[in-house]
Amino acid sequence: MGDKFITAIKVDEFGRIALPQEAQAILGVDTGETLSVTVSKNRIILEKQNPSCAICDTFDGEFKQCNEKSICMVCVKQLSK
Repeated sequence: MGDKFITAIKVDEFGRIALPQEAQAILGVDTGETLSVTVSKNRIILEKQNPSCAICDTFDGEFKQCNEKSICMVCVKQLSK
């Protein structure tokens, strides 16, 4: 996907910004999701964070949610033994 200017946003008194709805829709970001923040020269890069297992840190496969943590199916099977 190429760069697309959407709008200018302001930083509030607490250092927060609101991600415009159009940007949320383009990235497929839902309320409560985690974004990674990278600073590169004069840019702040927000990226949708892929889930990783809270136990083994893998990014592969399907995940179950447990107390707002992602757990891979391999670890779920190990825990159920």
